[in-house]
Amino acid sequence: MHIQALFALKEANPTFILFFVQDISLQEKREQALKEKEEICHSFLNNMQGIAFKGTLNWEPIFFLGEVEEITGYKEKELIAGKPAWADLIHEEDKQLVYETGGIVMQTPRARIDRNYRIKRKNGGIRWIHEKVQNVCDATGKPVAIQTTIY
Repeated sequence: MHIQALFALKEANPTFILFFVQDISLQEKREQALKEKEEICHSFLNNMQGIAFKGTLNWEPIFFLGEVEEITGYKEKELIAGKPAWADLIHEEDKQLVYETGGIVMQTPRARIDRNYRIKRKNGGIRWIHEKVQNVCDATGKPVAIQTTIY
């Protein structure tokens, strides 16, 4: 058990000492459990056989995790910085499909779509991907973010 104590002295030569004791064991257990959950989630996302993406409602990246370089040829930090932007990777013949379905996810509460399209890898190669896209909504049901898994 961990105890926090606060001592208060009223005078230079006190006739009493007042202190408060608070058991913070439960708080520390909750913080440790939260830290363990965060480590599990981070490990899962970094080691998944695909890419986990989260972005703003306008598709600006918040994170790319997983096999980013293996699938695209680019490092996570390059895509986060928008150099290149994900839209630049999409094969020209597939852009219309991606933009149309992306618009649905941006506007329709709790929208979920699956789509297949091609991307251009850093080395110039083409790779087909399968993407599961959904939006994240606030308490009122309004879409506020996008998250995807890419295989």
